[in-house]
This record gives sequence, C-alpha cells and structure tokens, in this order.
Amino acid sequence: MWSSDKYNSGLIDRFTLLIPYCLDFIKWDVIFDAESPTTVPDVIFGPEDEHFHPFHMSPSVEPNTNSSLLSDWNYKDPACLLNLIQFLR
Repeated sequence: MWSSDKYNSGLIDRFTLLIPYCLDFIKWDVIFDAESPTTVPDVIFGPEDEHFHPFHMSPSVEPNTNSSLLSDWNYKDPACLLNLIQFLR
C-alpha cells in the first residue's frame, strides 16, 4: 500500500489496495481529487481487470445500490468508502 506519489510526498490523495485472490493479489488504485475532496474517489483497476465493469450489472442483482453509493456519497463518513470498496469487490 502506498499513498501520495513519489514526486509530491506532501499530498496524500491516493492509496493502493492489494486484495488477496486465489494465491495472488488484485491491485486497485483509489484516487481522491485533492482540489475537490468532497467528490467520490476514482478507482483505477489493474490491466488484468480490463473486462471488469462493476456498474454494468444486471438489474436483478442489486437494483439501486450503485446509484445510491455514488449519489449519497459523504466524504466525512468512512463507511461510505468501505461500502464502495465492498461493492466493487
């Protein structure tokens, strides 16, 4: 796990998640907008996940979860970030 970047160590606006999966790890980068910290973070998936589209799920799975996760984002509530990561997982 790392935060910020190697060129600007004063700004901590990103981190990397390493998720254990089948004796390997899935790597996701979570990036916040430093100029607008109240917005939902971007999640960058690794190249091995190029066909992974979590918000294109069929409506029968969980109908309004993805829209409520994004529209009800509260940057002061750490549970929102946890819920987003768990949904994507």
